[in-house]
Amino acid sequence: MPTQDTAPVRVGRLIEPTDPVLTYRGAVSLQQRDGWLAPWRAPHEEAYLYFPRGKVGRLAHTSGIRVCLRTDSPWISCRYEAVGAKVVPGEPTPPDEPALLDVLCDDVLVRTVGLEVDTDATLHIEDLPAGEKLVELWLPTLHQFRIRELRVAQGASLAPDTTRRPRWIHYGDSIDHGRGAASPSRTWLALAARAEGLDLQSMSFAGDGSHLQPMFARLARDLPADLISLRVGMSHFMDGDGFVDFPSSLIGFVQIIRERRPDTTIVLGSSVYSPFWDTLPNTPTAADYRTEVARVTELLRRHGDENVHFLDGMKVWGPEYGLDLYIEKPDRYPTHPNAPGHELFAASSRREMAAIGVLPVKG
Repeated sequence: MPTQDTAPVRVGRLIEPTDPVLTYRGAVSLQQRDGWLAPWRAPHEEAYLYFPRGKVGRLAHTSGIRVCLRTDSPWISCRYEAVGAKVVPGEPTPPDEPALLDVLCDDVLVRTVGLEVDTDATLHIEDLPAGEKLVELWLPTLHQFRIRELRVAQGASLAPDTTRRPRWIHYGDSIDHGRGAASPSRTWLALAARAEGLDLQSMSFAGDGSHLQPMFARLARDLPADLISLRVGMSHFMDGDGFVDFPSSLIGFVQIIRERRPDTTIVLGSSVYSPFWDTLPNTPTAADYRTEVARVTELLRRHGDENVHFLDGMKVWGPEYGLDLYIEKPDRYPTHPNAPGHELFAASSRREMAAIGVLPVKG
């Protein structure tokens, strides 16, 4: 388990969380309160419009968000508060996920740090590579993260990250959110984005988050994007949502995006294999939902949308992977890939996306 660096506290050069030298990639809004700043993956002031029945904290989970700056400092520190999921009476206990933060320098992972939770704390990262480099702090996937200040060595150079990469928005569920990954920069989404040189924006939410809510379609519509992908169907199947309405909801989601993104590549991905859910004798079945995603894609293409494509989830992750790549044991509803599983998931996703020709050209 990664631990915090134990180097003594250094004073150094203070960087306020609102300093324009910092870039919050993957964040949609920045909430400021009582001396701290929290990045959100949706407009924080409209949180209940996205999840009107509660659990809006998922919008503040910092999956895919990274704090970026260029500096030649040999060390960096961050005063923060990582906020864990709260137990709600009458609801299932949230999974015990570690709060981790990754430090990358020029896209190389140099440290994974274990964070303290629900307290004002400071992390110190020593022995960064010499010279100027792009430093990225990949924030925890299943926790909220509040920043009070950052510090670098006194006299160190500071500059914002001005990198321009194709923008990838992905809307998905708990697998895409990052449950089971080794660390924030090693979710399958992060691994795939980094390998393809893409600027990731994750709209993936654990706990029945991906139900084709129109507010997320509006958000994807209004954000810059070179590629927009969805992986849908399993959340509807698991929660018993209306199968009859599923195709029309998916069509409506795409059409809302098309209001301002008429030519952006959109990928409609069906759910991947689950050794538990795929064996349930439900009517409809998980396979029926996959069929509907393919059918909707073809229907949209017949109506003139040549920039919408189908990605078969069973080709990304099928039964051939076996149970060793899941975090749960066979008697506990295996659903989420473990750390090696996320690596394979990323590789197979890139392979299948390349096969259908939807990956943006690398710069």
